[in-house]
Formats: sequence, structure tokens, C-alpha cells
Amino acid sequence: MSRLLDVYRKDCKAGELGQDDDALTFTYDSDYLPTDPVVVSVFLPKQDEPFPDGCDPAGSRRAHGKDIGAQHLLPVLKTVRNIIETRCAIVRRLLMAIDHSLHH
Repeated sequence: MSRLLDVYRKDCKAGELGQDDDALTFTYDSDYLPTDPVVVSVFLPKQDEPFPDGCDPAGSRRAHGKDIGAQHLLPVLKTVRNIIETRCAIVRRLLMAIDHSLHH
């Protein structure tokens, strides 16, 4: 089952974070790429192709003249995944409580 989370920078949709099984991906929104010069993260330089979980995006090692490979990207994506899972669990519990109160 694939889950998607819209990623915004200020009030503009910058892309989507996707989860399918244990893999995470990030894809910039096609409308965001040409309009905003700012990247979501130095680990995610602008590109049309999705960033797969565990990748070393083209150019990421050269961003800001530092060696910043995928080993730094994975913890960020895993933290985001944990936040998403926690929020989904909270929403499920709230919906169950609402359903329970409506039927009793």
C-alpha cells in the first residue's frame, strides 16, 4: 500500500513524500521546480526524477562544497516516516473513538 504526504515550503507545495512498504521516496512537484529557486533540503537538489530511499542524489555530495551523501538523508527520511506513522495512529484512534461514541 502506498501512502503519500504533501510537502510544503511556506504556502507552496514543493513535492510529495511517498511510502511503499519500507521504501520512502521524495519527488518534487512539477509546478515547484521552475518557480522556486529554493530546494527543500540541501540533500534533495532539484530534479525531475524521484529520490528513492537510500539513494545518493546526483550532486548531493557537492552541495555547499561538503561531502553529504545518502547516509545523512536516510535518518531524516526515517524520522519523517516515524512522524507520519505516529500521526496516522493518532487519527485512527480518534476515528475509532468517534465511531464508538456514535454507536453507544
